Amino acid sequence: MRILAFIVAFLLTSNLLTAQDALFNHYGKSEGLSSNEIYDIAQDNAGRIWVATSKGLVTLEGLSFQLNPSSRIVQGSFVVGFFESEGILGCYTAEGRLFYIKDNKVSPIALNTQLQSAIAGKIVNQARIDGAGNIWMSNIIGSGLIEIQPSTRKVVNHDEPGAYKYIVRQLSDNNYIVGSSKPTANSASVNQLKVFFNEIELEISLSGNSEYNKSKFSALQNKSYLFSAGAEVVNFSEKGILARLFTEKKVECLFEDSEQKIWIGLNQGGVICFPTGDISSRNRIEYLSNKTITAIYEDSDNNLWLATANSGIYQYSLNSNITYVSPDINSSLSRDTGRYVQAIRIDNPSPEGSLSNAIESDTIAPKIYISSIKINNQDTVLLSNYELRAEQNFIRLSFVGSAPGNPGVFQYRYKLSGIDQKWVYTSSSYVQYTMLPPGNYLFSVEAMNKSGIWSKESAQIQIEILPHFYQTLWFKLLLAGIISLLVIFSVWIYSRSIRKKEQEKSEVNKKIANLELLALRAQMNPHFIFNTLSSIQHFISGNNSEEALKYLSKFAKLMRVILDNSKKKFISIADEINAISLYLDLEKLRFKNKFDYHITVHPDIDKEYDEMPSMLVQPYLENAVLHGIAHKKTSGKIDIELYLENDYLVVCVQDDGVGRKKAQEIRSKQPKYHKSQGMSITEDRLNIINKVNDSDLSVTIEDIDPDNIEESGTRVKIYVPLNRD
Repeated sequence: MRILAFIVAFLLTSNLLTAQDALFNHYGKSEGLSSNEIYDIAQDNAGRIWVATSKGLVTLEGLSFQLNPSSRIVQGSFVVGFFESEGILGCYTAEGRLFYIKDNKVSPIALNTQLQSAIAGKIVNQARIDGAGNIWMSNIIGSGLIEIQPSTRKVVNHDEPGAYKYIVRQLSDNNYIVGSSKPTANSASVNQLKVFFNEIELEISLSGNSEYNKSKFSALQNKSYLFSAGAEVVNFSEKGILARLFTEKKVECLFEDSEQKIWIGLNQGGVICFPTGDISSRNRIEYLSNKTITAIYEDSDNNLWLATANSGIYQYSLNSNITYVSPDINSSLSRDTGRYVQAIRIDNPSPEGSLSNAIESDTIAPKIYISSIKINNQDTVLLSNYELRAEQNFIRLSFVGSAPGNPGVFQYRYKLSGIDQKWVYTSSSYVQYTMLPPGNYLFSVEAMNKSGIWSKESAQIQIEILPHFYQTLWFKLLLAGIISLLVIFSVWIYSRSIRKKEQEKSEVNKKIANLELLALRAQMNPHFIFNTLSSIQHFISGNNSEEALKYLSKFAKLMRVILDNSKKKFISIADEINAISLYLDLEKLRFKNKFDYHITVHPDIDKEYDEMPSMLVQPYLENAVLHGIAHKKTSGKIDIELYLENDYLVVCVQDDGVGRKKAQEIRSKQPKYHKSQGMSITEDRLNIINKVNDSDLSVTIEDIDPDNIEESGTRVKIYVPLNRD
């Protein structure tokens, strides 16, 4: 319950702050300001208000601001702030230029070249002139205090490097300048403030550990002081620290008004007022929400001026305002129990000196009534509850306050739940809402008399605006479902189309590869037949008809095997061995038994079940015979071994011929030798087989005895992946 009470109290306080903000007069570019970026406000001896902006100086003339003719000298300059020297107002710019403002005229303070070079390139935070006419400056970034002595043309640095993070120096009565120390390479500044008064020096420990922040200092009327750096504010006297405050936003300025109220301007946090002058007090009021308050000033008529970084100037009188005290956190949850007091400034008191005729008794809480309601500009019967169509969303509500014996003017606050997050304060007796979206709303309004007493009960009307059919939940769900189905269907169609295209592309690639494979096998057959017919021709030309007949018989058997195998992509190992044997028998006849061959099949190979590509070994046997054994002076031997190695069928063809190097040398000496196409065709077949079957069929060729130049021999290993699934 206590937490709920706190939440309600917080909400009520927020509503009150909205009304308080409405008490300020606002000045911006439309009122003559050259810029909405305001950094300081001051008043000269003639009572004229001067404003420092990012684009120069302006003065208040009547109810508007305008450029003073003599202030054109600083027009366009970034004016940071004002100072006072011997009763004369002065101002300074960010780059360190100083000006006096006297008799409504702006004139520069001349510095020679040497003194100007001391502040060249710096961004000035504060500038002051002491009683001796010396100019003091501090920079926005930590760099200590600079004292410029025009009379002696000297520049003195007072930063005490590495000693303290922040410094305050008293130049004369109620004349102070603040700065920060300059850390050195060997010593970092301690997180302390050092204050140099005329007679004493104070060291104040700071709680924050942040880097250098904009610092501010103010001497209070009760002989204590305020200092801020970052979000920390310290109230101290010569005897020590009196209070400490941490704000949510960084502090931009500190100010004490004539009533000893403390004002703290924040960066994007508005301004906080402590009416009792105690920063540790829970009694505080917040104004101007998220504005950045750069400076606060009170003029001779007790008008408070608040400068902002990008929203112009806010102003109101300290003597004629409604001051709201936030409700007690432990108050009732159903009503505001805080007290509201209206202070009235009496400009013309009665001759008798009595205030009884000036202040009218007004202590009865007013009643509030909703007098009429218009829907789409049509007068409507006044009801407590309305159910409207979606297009009936333009509503105007009129209301009136009433109190016995009090015909005076009332102030109002209203709120439409769902639209207005806080109470809206107004002196108007009506409000209108346009283009209200569908939903349930509760309109509440209260009246306040000039004593600050609000109505005990709100006048309320319940309003329900029905949605269009396309704004209903069922329509949105249906539409979302249809869109989801369309998206899913579109994705499915698209992915299916992609898969189909990929599948078609894969099929086409496989067909092309198979056709290429068939073409290569077709090339192998004529290649082999050509070599065989050459041998038969050799026998016939040598009148060896008996040998020719034997050769022709074996050739016929081999042709039958080749025709059978050419129809298949893969054949059994037994069929491949049969084809190999017939081929080698033919070559033995052709070369008159110049070589012998031997075929070995390891027992872990199933010759009838295991398969391999057809006509794969024959080109390597042809090389062994024609280029290895044929050039050998003695008889040769060819060994063919089939075995398993790591799920691969290995076909090893080994001959004891002259070897690759010698064979190449012999061929190079022949004037015109036939270039065999068998090996190149076989390499193409291997590449295509691997592509079609996604396999890694490979071949290695090596010399058996590379040191033997005449008969090194050659070993060929064909690795065929076996699939026994």
